[in-house]
Amino acid sequence: MTTPRSEVYESNELFEHLKKKYNLHSDYALAKFLAASAPTISRINNGRRGLTPKMILYIYDRTGMKIEDIRSMFKQKISRDKL
Repeated sequence: MTTPRSEVYESNELFEHLKKKYNLHSDYALAKFLAASAPTISRINNGRRGLTPKMILYIYDRTGMKIEDIRSMFKQKISRDKL
C-alpha cells in the first residue's frame, strides 16, 4: 500500500513561498538560489525525492527561516535521527 503523495510530499507551499519572497521567477532560479540542480528541485516537487536535512539547513542558512517552519511548509515527515 502506498502513501498518498500529498500526505508525505507537498513542496509547492515551501518552494512557492521562497520564490515569492526572493522574487525568483522559476524553479531554475530557485535551484540556483538554493545551490541545487534544477533536476533536484523537479524531483522534490514531483515527490520522487524528499527534502534532505542538508537542504533544510541550507534553506535555513540562506533565509533565516526556522527549521520547524521549513519542515511544516514542506509537510514531510522527517525522523529526528536524520537531523
